Amino acid sequence: MLLEIFQALADQIEDNITMTDDWELHVEPTPFPIAESPNINMLLTDPTGFEEGIAGFADLYGGVPIAITFRVPSADLIAAIEMALAFMDADGDMSILAAIDSDRTLGGVVDTIGWGDGFPWTGFTASPVVDGDGILLGSRLNIVVVPKAST
Repeated sequence: MLLEIFQALADQIEDNITMTDDWELHVEPTPFPIAESPNINMLLTDPTGFEEGIAGFADLYGGVPIAITFRVPSADLIAAIEMALAFMDADGDMSILAAIDSDRTLGGVVDTIGWGDGFPWTGFTASPVVDGDGILLGSRLNIVVVPKAST
């Protein structure tokens, strides 16, 4: 079931983000270290930092903590920051939050998705380019996905 959730999340993000300036976005349901950038991927994460009650019953019972990360090329630092901020924005054609919010059930795969109050993104991080020539600028969004209850 986890891979199905990750795939539905990746598909929804990819289907709801429109890139500009001839950029090709690479979205995968799992981490992929040798991807072209810009890229977005998902991984399981630590549930700390989430408010109680997101998944009901006053705790995270049943919720799956997932980190969505993105990395953008930084050869042009101004363009990299602009692209990163567009991914992190609450709305807009490149907003990851808006892509998730377009259907918090991921087409019926899960009951709901939540994230904490306030600005949900971590600060910027730098990742090395695989060939060692430069860095990728990125950030991380921690969400909680509540799977559908089995009947």
